[in-house]
Amino acid sequence: MHTIKFIPEPEIADRLEKLCQAASLKISQAINILIDSPLELIIDHKDSYLLQCCIHPFLHDTEEEALAVIAGYERFVSEDESSCYHSEAKPRRTSEGHWEIVFKSTHPWDADEARYE
Repeated sequence: MHTIKFIPEPEIADRLEKLCQAASLKISQAINILIDSPLELIIDHKDSYLLQCCIHPFLHDTEEEALAVIAGYERFVSEDESSCYHSEAKPRRTSEGHWEIVFKSTHPWDADEARYE
């Protein structure tokens, strides 16, 4: 058994406690239930779109940090040719001076243009 330290944000902690009370679960049971399915989709089924959802909301202080995350994403999707939804990723500077990672749209309506979201 592995031990992983989990420090939830205050809003997450409140919701987690309410879930545990409502379902009579221990915190570790609730966390395992909540993260099992998404992790299975990402790791076992190579759902790169769900992985993109885990990457996209974070801001990085430097372009190098963003590029390192992109490199990890590209390594992950290259491990299995059957990866779902693979799309190009690139760093983009925000108006506040941080770096975010955006992915090229794979929607059929955007097929004729390089639209990054």
